[in-house]
Amino acid sequence: MLKAFFLIAWMVVSGFAYHVTPRQASTGVNSSTSATSSSATSTPTATYSYLNCYTEGTNTRALGSASLVNYTSMTVEICASFCLPTYKIFGLEYGGECWCGDTFGTGAVVAPTTDCNMPCGGNHNEVCGAGNRLSVYSTTPVIVAPVHAPAVNNYTWTGCFTEGNGTRALTSGTDIDYTGMTVQICAAFCYPNPAFGVEYGGECYCGNLNELNASGAQKAPTTDCNMLCPGNTSEYCGSGNRLDLYQLPLNSSMGR
Repeated sequence: MLKAFFLIAWMVVSGFAYHVTPRQASTGVNSSTSATSSSATSTPTATYSYLNCYTEGTNTRALGSASLVNYTSMTVEICASFCLPTYKIFGLEYGGECWCGDTFGTGAVVAPTTDCNMPCGGNHNEVCGAGNRLSVYSTTPVIVAPVHAPAVNNYTWTGCFTEGNGTRALTSGTDIDYTGMTVQICAAFCYPNPAFGVEYGGECYCGNLNELNASGAQKAPTTDCNMLCPGNTSEYCGSGNRLDLYQLPLNSSMGR
């Protein structure tokens, strides 16, 4: 009990905000305070390696089991010492946030490496994610199943659609990149068009729902859109004559 008191006192004096979910707290004071204590010396308790830059989850944290926040002193080593070995994965966000977990929350996917570009508050030579982006590390290899990205920028995934009958479903703009295409790149290229679709791994098409409906395009089984984006293999980018379709909200001035 006395040890826990001094650990909490150290956290307060150092300016760290500490949070543990009921799951970790239920394992007893020793498991949660040992992670806190190790951050005092910045000595990791397990080996780890960098995975990638990840997005936050959709309506949930990408890593939400425990957190430590300090925007002036955070480093990769402090976060590692806080999260390990209780958790297998840790991520640093917005320069001073440390998040821990064993699995990723829904919607958390690999983002372009350059999205993680904020220096750590305690070591400007290290990168600590960015806004809604985490620099993620793990003690074990993590296999992330590909997903149809549920949302990107202001767009929402609508489903897998066929191409038009003898014509393109979306005809307002085209970008082709079979080596680096991602859903995010296509969204940025097409905005503010009300809709866009990624097709055949590296094709990006922009347009609107009037074009889509007039072309005769139809909703297809989700499994038809099964080609990975070459620039982000954790996401799908349509398939042959199939588009992963995204659109702006219908109540937006452009989303129709």
